[in-house]
Amino acid sequence: MIMNRSEIIFLYDIADNNPNGDPLDSNKPRIDEETGENIVTDARLKRTIRDYLHDYKGEEIFVREIRDKEGKVQDAKKRASDFGKTKEEVSKNVLENCIDVRLFGGTIPLNKDSVTFTGPVQFNLGRSLHKVDLKRIKGTGAFASGEGKANKTFREEYILSLRQSQEEESNQPFLNFMVRQLKKSLLLEVRAYNCDMQDDLIFW
Repeated sequence: MIMNRSEIIFLYDIADNNPNGDPLDSNKPRIDEETGENIVTDARLKRTIRDYLHDYKGEEIFVREIRDKEGKVQDAKKRASDFGKTKEEVSKNVLENCIDVRLFGGTIPLNKDSVTFTGPVQFNLGRSLHKVDLKRIKGTGAFASGEGKANKTFREEYILSLRQSQEEESNQPFLNFMVRQLKKSLLLEVRAYNCDMQDDLIFW
């Protein structure tokens, strides 16, 4: 049981890229039409952390793309079988070896059953700190569009860039955001430990 609740701020930066395309909308980046901010799903944020832990820290993760000798992607049941044959064995080995399940939880499908873990780390939707503009970039591939054809294949992709009118703006919105989060986190910690100084705290 989790006794103390805490909040974290997860920040990362991109430039001229697509942090989270919408598969139902030509893989375009998600943008809030009212605020002009980029939106990133909680699943994408977890994917970013999983990839970092696996690719750069050498940690084992449960949710990752594994292909067999024929190039077919392993399904979840096959992935679960890598950790044992029985429900108890799979549960024990996955928790011991896979840092992403210990962090985020997950549902592990078995042949006629499943195992569900609730992780202590969860995210809301992510938002960019600045307004962004959507750009479509077109280009050509290295190969012809078909055998005997002279024309190359065409490709297009969507990227985000910082809105031009903001390039000269200060970082004040970011600083205000950080101050609000720090105030909230500090109050939670004070209340959790029943500090005597709670009434003496003054937030500007």
